[in-house]
Amino acid sequence: MAISIDPADASAGRALDWSSLATDSREGHFRIAAFPADYALTDDVILRDEAGNAFLLSQAESEPIPIEEDTANSLGMFFEPSQDYSWHTVTELRRIIYGLDDADILVR
Repeated sequence: MAISIDPADASAGRALDWSSLATDSREGHFRIAAFPADYALTDDVILRDEAGNAFLLSQAESEPIPIEEDTANSLGMFFEPSQDYSWHTVTELRRIIYGLDDADILVR
């Protein structure tokens, strides 16, 4: 169950805009929250950062893509929770999950 705590001076109806978040995921640490289920046709992995924000990591993308909490929750039917609670950089995760180094990622 998610609990939302708003500052006392927050205006009603104010939503978090993920696109406005300034995150440098290369410097941050992430843990693997969920892997795709065997029947899911995706290579995406759900990550959580140290602040609890959700991200999708894909082999085709060089950076994790921020996703909203309700999106992460709705994807739960296609993913299985991870048993690993260790923290890694994006470079480490790409190497662990996909066997890729930064030099292997194609720039679009």
